Amino acid sequence: MTEWEDTMSTRVRIVLPDETLAELDQVVGKRHRSAFVAEAVQEKLVRLRQHHAMQGPAGRVAGDIPAWSGPEDVTAWLRASRQQDIELLNQSLASWTEA
Repeated sequence: MTEWEDTMSTRVRIVLPDETLAELDQVVGKRHRSAFVAEAVQEKLVRLRQHHAMQGPAGRVAGDIPAWSGPEDVTAWLRASRQQDIELLNQSLASWTEA
């Protein structure tokens, strides 16, 4: 049981491109569409909230951060962050295909 199944839910109609729906069904199956979409939307909302928070004063970088001392360091940090995201996505997809 996923986190969203413990809360009140409302049925909504969404439109997806045919290719997207076919890939979704291939990866998670028709019976797990809603859970997958709900989780994906929650993840996107978290990222948007983080992005908006970083635009304000709370997100300003204060002080000297060694990992951001130059363009090469920022690039290395960004690559590592993206690799982490890819690994988390692969873990999430693996758990969906095992269900």
